[in-house]
Amino acid sequence: MPPLLKICGITDQESFVFCDQSGVDMAGLNFCPGSPRCLEPRKALEISGSKKQIRTVAIFADSSRENIYNVRSILNPDFIQFHGSETPDFCREFKPYIKAFRIKTIQDIKTSLDFLPEASFLLFDAWCSLAAGGTGKTIPGELLDLLAKTVPLQKVIIAGGISIDNIQSTGRIIAPAGFDLCSSLEENRGIKSIKRIENFLKIFREIYPD
Repeated sequence: MPPLLKICGITDQESFVFCDQSGVDMAGLNFCPGSPRCLEPRKALEISGSKKQIRTVAIFADSSRENIYNVRSILNPDFIQFHGSETPDFCREFKPYIKAFRIKTIQDIKTSLDFLPEASFLLFDAWCSLAAGGTGKTIPGELLDLLAKTVPLQKVIIAGGISIDNIQSTGRIIAPAGFDLCSSLEENRGIKSIKRIENFLKIFREIYPD
């Protein structure tokens, strides 16, 4: 079975529908103020309202409970994703959830274990001091190797600069449950390119046939 594929930071209906019709597993909708991909809840509903099979993921970073409950009541996402400093106690209030980590040391990887077994998935992104995600930075190979030895792989989603150029080499180091893509599928920051998504899917399915 091929890894799950999550495309994050979708901001328009055309890209969302294309992902849904093309068999992408998850679509990330961003609710993090300051991100170029941040959406208002009603806009997110407009974008995703026609979904057929794709699972929606509402993404937050150190948001208030009230805001998360508000978005969830409007959008009814399949998963909540936490990309900040949220605690296990906070996250378990919003199951099913995905907890994201920006990693630069083995300790960052070990910290993720505190969220098991309750987290549906643990998403690992490259460390960047300037943004919580979508930076295009990649996780160093030595950290991917440590990650593969530390965390149950059936819970792992790998993010951080995943692209058509490195999906195969990354897969040689680690065999995660899924991959998460964002900036590599954009022509302009915050705007997905259907052509780039289409090209990636072609390569991805050659590497990971059904």
